[in-house]
Amino acid sequence: MMGGEFVNPAMAMMQSTAQGDFLNKGNPYLEAAMQPMLDRIQGQYAGAGRLGSGANISAMTGAMAPIYAQNYATERANQLAAQRAIGGLSQQDLMNRSRAAAAAPGLAREDYSDIGRLAQFGAAREAKTGEALAEDIARFDFTQNEPARRLQDFIAGVRGGTMGGTQTTPIYGDQTSRAIGNISALASAGKDIWGMF
Repeated sequence: MMGGEFVNPAMAMMQSTAQGDFLNKGNPYLEAAMQPMLDRIQGQYAGAGRLGSGANISAMTGAMAPIYAQNYATERANQLAAQRAIGGLSQQDLMNRSRAAAAAPGLAREDYSDIGRLAQFGAAREAKTGEALAEDIARFDFTQNEPARRLQDFIAGVRGGTMGGTQTTPIYGDQTSRAIGNISALASAGKDIWGMF
């Protein structure tokens, strides 16, 4: 539309009329309609022995002139109407091109909008696929770690404590402080025992 590739086919149909092609050509229907009148005039002049005379030709011309003039006026009106119609179609064609040019940026944006929607859909699909993959990984890890967990639970049950807990024992310590602490704990216990007697 913008490049002018589309032309309304009615323009070609009206072109002959707009050019006046029918003004100079004989109308076969008009000729057939006038033939009885011409035959009557010819018959009258033939009966009088004046066929082909100037009066005969003048009578035929006088009879045909108003009909031809009316036909010419009608064809001329048709020619002008066809020219106006072609002008209107041409104007409409230009308006359509202008509207198409105005719509082109929006239509071009829609191409990118479609790409954007595809990207959003792709991202959503990747997220769902990632969720399914994470679930599969979690299931795999669960089945792989299950024997170790069962063993930890068994050992914890046998020891009477929890498995996996940590206890830190310092490698270096103050032995004297520990001995004094133990002695004071024993003295306190001994005092409690002697207090009972």
